[in-house]
Amino acid sequence: MMTAVVLAAGKSERMGTPKALMKFGDRTCLQLVLDTIFDSYLNHALVVLGSEGQSVFDEAHLADYPNVDAIIHEGWEDGQTSSVKAAIAELKKRSDSFLLFPVDFPLVTPSTIRAMVDLHLKRHQGTGVIVPSYQNRRGHPVLVETDVFRRPILELSNDRPLTDVLFADPNKVEYVVVDSDEVVRDMDSPDDYDHIKRTWEQRSKSKNA
Repeated sequence: MMTAVVLAAGKSERMGTPKALMKFGDRTCLQLVLDTIFDSYLNHALVVLGSEGQSVFDEAHLADYPNVDAIIHEGWEDGQTSSVKAAIAELKKRSDSFLLFPVDFPLVTPSTIRAMVDLHLKRHQGTGVIVPSYQNRRGHPVLVETDVFRRPILELSNDRPLTDVLFADPNKVEYVVVDSDEVVRDMDSPDDYDHIKRTWEQRSKSKNA
């Protein structure tokens, strides 16, 4: 079983409001990410909330998603590594792999996730990590094999980034090359949001044309 782990615990200081609640049409950013996940091969998601967690849970209507579990990580101020640890502890043995999806990458498409899952199903067990790549830049989300990385992640100190573990051994990493910058465009500031929202609106118009 594969679970999507959506990271939405941060304070969003530069944005001034939770990134998860930024609006894309009639959906929040978190709802957009969840819809993308469920439009791919995945059918279960775990959302890690933190700062303003209950407000995000309520305003994103997470209770209406039957295939979504959510936790409010009380130690969210310790950083993203601590949020991933909380997710792994929650997943326990239920998932043999997980898709690590920061909520501030709302332009990622279902086709990118499908390509990553397809490679995961074809490859030899033990490779470890599958990463989307755009113009030789590593992007998000990242597909992680739980058995390979559970212990190293749990043993990683909270002040160190996950990249110290996930990319320590190049032999455990495979890449899915994409032709769109969707996997490297994150949403940290109001300007980022404006640019990303315009791209999303243009893409939505093209789909409906």
